[in-house]
Amino acid sequence: MDYAAALFSFVSKNKKTAKVMPHILSMTLGRVFESGNKAALWGILLPANKKVVAAASRKGITKPGWFEQLTDFRLVSKAIIGSIRHKSIAPLAILTPGIGWSQKMFQEILTHPEGLWIGKTDFENNMDELKTLDGKIHVHIPEMEAWVHEITPEQEAKALVPNDRFPMTLSAGRHTSNVANTLMRKPDWNKSRRVCTLAMNPDDAAQLNMVDGKIVSLTTEAASVEIELEITGETRKGEVLMPHGFGLKYKGREHGVNVNRLTKSSHRDRFAATPFHRYVPCRVEKLLV
Repeated sequence: MDYAAALFSFVSKNKKTAKVMPHILSMTLGRVFESGNKAALWGILLPANKKVVAAASRKGITKPGWFEQLTDFRLVSKAIIGSIRHKSIAPLAILTPGIGWSQKMFQEILTHPEGLWIGKTDFENNMDELKTLDGKIHVHIPEMEAWVHEITPEQEAKALVPNDRFPMTLSAGRHTSNVANTLMRKPDWNKSRRVCTLAMNPDDAAQLNMVDGKIVSLTTEAASVEIELEITGETRKGEVLMPHGFGLKYKGREHGVNVNRLTKSSHRDRFAATPFHRYVPCRVEKLLV
């Protein structure tokens, strides 16, 4: 809290520094924490308003009382002397329970790296949190109005008609106990495991006369790759699955297949511009020997 008192005193004399506060925190407190992120978190919590404090109190992180705030006589003295010397009441803010709460919340977060509840909404009055002038939730988005009118049962049915060139759908991002989005770091982690495979429904495999464990060709509008086939009931008919996080090079050798190569940036949501990773038209074929 000595640092907070010094910071308030500094800002009161140099008001323009408020615009570069993240940099100041990183270069001072960040060096002590050995983390600019921790320093930024401390700074974000410092000006917490009454609503934030009230939400945290409902989860047990209560505001310290005045007695707790005044126990450090040395800090109190420095703040009072600073406020008189610089003709500013800013340093006195260090004595308020709000600053004490910020310090307490910061420590709570640091001592719970697994995560914790930092607040709970007042469910009886949760609509009071809306910031709109009329106090209502506005669901109308002008930029999407014309697009929404295009969504009809007929258009949806047309969009779902199978493409003769790409009759199946690739869903990028299969998750298992062995893989996650970027788990692939060193190949030894996945030694003797079938982690980068193309999962296919047994009915589709039978129709295409394909065998589990064989290398097949997977083609989309963006690219064509070769990958091991895994026949499993974990995927529905007409859909194949691939994990993220592979296709990385280690000691000059590429391990697995990078699924992102199979997705075109033009095949995307027209409003958010996010590629359709979960719906990529594709075809799966046997390799010609």
